[in-house]
Parts: sequence; structure tokens; C-alpha cells
Amino acid sequence: MILIVVEQPVDADSVVLMVARASRIENQDAINTAIVGMLADPKEARAGIQEVHFLPFNPTDKRTSLTYIDGDGKMHRVSKCAP
Repeated sequence: MILIVVEQPVDADSVVLMVARASRIENQDAINTAIVGMLADPKEARAGIQEVHFLPFNPTDKRTSLTYIDGDGKMHRVSKCAP
């Protein structure tokens, strides 16, 4: 399950990019490989952002998240999780 809270409508490509950002692009498991594989170039997942904190997946929370700063200096947090 993916929960997205945004202030404005978001297109499908932006959703894929946000979920890919919450995935590891190195040492991928099958789920991360599938998600990042939806991008034209896997490097898009980290392009133009500065990673502040990555919370890796753990089986208790069933969630992973990334806090990052975009090219405009705005801080964001994206997560992907299981129900």
C-alpha cells in the first residue's frame, strides 16, 4: 500500500518517482528493482536531490522512507510501505 499526502494533484510519473526515491537504487531487492525499473533511467531516483536521511526497511514497521532536499532547497519526505 502506498499513501501519498500532497498539496496538489500529482501525475502518475511523479508518483513513480517518489516511490523510487523511497527505494534503494543499490543492493536492490525484487521490489526495489521493479519500482526503480519503472523509471527511464534508474539514476533519476536520486537526480537533483540531496539525501538527508534514509530509513531502511524493517519487518516491524514494513516501511522505508527518504528525507531529501530538492534543487530548490525544499525538504521532502517520501515513504513506501506494506499494509
